Amino acid sequence: MANININRLQSPYLREFFEDVFDGTTALEGLSVQDDKATNPISFATSAPVNAVASQGTLTMDTQPTAGDTMTVGATTYTFTTDGTADEEGEIDVGADLADAKTLVVAAINGTDGNNTANATVSAAAFSGDDCVLSAKTKGTAGDAIVTTETFTAETNVFDATTLGTTTAGVDSTTAVKGQMYVDASYLYCSIAASTVSTTNWRRVTLGAAY
Repeated sequence: MANININRLQSPYLREFFEDVFDGTTALEGLSVQDDKATNPISFATSAPVNAVASQGTLTMDTQPTAGDTMTVGATTYTFTTDGTADEEGEIDVGADLADAKTLVVAAINGTDGNNTANATVSAAAFSGDDCVLSAKTKGTAGDAIVTTETFTAETNVFDATTLGTTTAGVDSTTAVKGQMYVDASYLYCSIAASTVSTTNWRRVTLGAAY
């Protein structure tokens, strides 16, 4: 990436050009601008940087599970047992009824049921109706490969896909060093810390009107 120190430009025409860049009139790609003490580049690009998004999938459960049913989330396989008998890692009681079973499923995945540790790669939101949204704990496209499969007796108890990413596809963040900035026609973007594919460190401010 080429670097230009605006403060050292002698030509008024070049200064005017870069003023247009700063106020959004002109967008450049593959260019960085530095002041006298600058250590962080401003990268002018026609597209904005993005923050990482977690992969999500949905478990639909409209029927109380049957003892012996299983579901696999990431590297963990959960087996449903007769209500009140779950006592080992990976076991979930079928519950007193459907509502109880839903609560137990969420608690098992999140490690709050007193029987299971939290799933290493996925967290579960409370059921909304018959649907439970599972989210990858690490954001980015890698979450789209997390396994979600089931062997429920009730055929309507299913995941929306065999991996996460159908409810919400994972998105990788634009990588950057701390302090790196981008600008487009509407916003100035800054990475407030080093950005990797799984972070959400990008912030933006509106360029506003000329003054």
